[in-house]
Amino acid sequence: MKTYEDYKINLEGKTGSQIRVLCPECSGERKKNNLKELAVNTTLGTWFCHHCGWKGGLVGTGKTYKIPEYTAKTKLPAKVISYFKERGISELTLESNKIGYGPVWMPAVNKEVNAIQFPFYKNGVVINIKYRDGQKNFRQAKDAEKCFYGFDNMSGTSKVLIITEGEIDTLSFLEIGFTDVVSIPDGAPPANANNYTTKFDFLKSAEEKISKYKRVILAVDSDSSGKRAEEELARRIGCERCYKVKYPDDCKDANETLKKHGRKVLKDVIENAKAFPISGLFTATDFINRVEAIYDNGIERGSMTGWSGLDKFYTVKCGELTVITGIPGSGKSNFLDSLMLNLIESGNWKFGVFSPENWPIERHIQTLSEKITGDCFFESYYRGYERMDRSMIAKISKHLDENIYFIQPPEDEEPTIDKIMNLAKIALFRNGINALIIDPWNEVSHDFGN
Repeated sequence: MKTYEDYKINLEGKTGSQIRVLCPECSGERKKNNLKELAVNTTLGTWFCHHCGWKGGLVGTGKTYKIPEYTAKTKLPAKVISYFKERGISELTLESNKIGYGPVWMPAVNKEVNAIQFPFYKNGVVINIKYRDGQKNFRQAKDAEKCFYGFDNMSGTSKVLIITEGEIDTLSFLEIGFTDVVSIPDGAPPANANNYTTKFDFLKSAEEKISKYKRVILAVDSDSSGKRAEEELARRIGCERCYKVKYPDDCKDANETLKKHGRKVLKDVIENAKAFPISGLFTATDFINRVEAIYDNGIERGSMTGWSGLDKFYTVKCGELTVITGIPGSGKSNFLDSLMLNLIESGNWKFGVFSPENWPIERHIQTLSEKITGDCFFESYYRGYERMDRSMIAKISKHLDENIYFIQPPEDEEPTIDKIMNLAKIALFRNGINALIIDPWNEVSHDFGN
């Protein structure tokens, strides 16, 4: 496999996912040859020079993405300008965001049609394009990377970041003077979706930028799917930083508000955004919808454990604490591992696992492998028990990679609650874990200070 050195790219010992270095193709030919114009994405193994346009990538660096060709039109057709004008968006906003229009193959209608083109700029490079035709059919560039629409708008010049559910909603806020505005790339997950964690993988590349904002306003749609997106974004970013909006009763999103009520009302939507409830401080009205739901439907149950005899008495829910106790050697960890695997299988749960009782981690993987396959990891002296096939190790590891994130602070550090929770918070943001296992509690360093 080729390396960066093969392409004469010198990373100079730098670390990080986004690095700027000298471009070997053009730096020697420029007067200002000390300018680091080559942007290297070490996660994807790709690069792009902002001076000469040289771009490429390594082979074998994991998932690779294609960078689409995009040239913004200098002048949009009158019908496109008129369409956006009716929605309250000016030609100047279209130009500054390099909105395009032209023919594209649309799978939904199985033919080539003219479509509006929304370019996704990331570090100055178009890494994706979303197309929208006149019948509200959408598609994105093939094999392109997913990221926020408006990624480069996250400049940090404002203390507030606005996250919307669509490109036109982002343009609506830019139109009325807000600067740090982005949109999730694929819209909100359906309200009835059971597993939608991968729809939020785009957050990983924005983690550092989002961390700089003290307030994040979630201006998503007011329908059930939008609420699902709102809850997941707040869960990952942190409710303590997130605010929610309320549109006028006759509107479900930002652009509809701009179109029907004008610029001032849409600004008021942001100015009147309310903070998510702070943990430990509530009013009765905060719970009115839940109280009414209990009245109508009874107490909501969680995910089934996988054992019908236990499900009658106990189910597992996000946001709740389960304490498992028992005398030494009674099978607490065995039960917990089995419960975890059942929830992964039936409920698409993801776990952060701090389990020093099962260390080293490879031994824990061994016992989990036996539970998954039902076979012994080693040769068994008992009849009727087969040894697990060696080829299963790689398959099981890949399965665990997608659902379990093992937490193990460095050996020279005490495993304090703060360290465990900080690592769990990263796994929540990046991977969307639903639960954290601490097994056993007495292995944690209980240093509570004064």
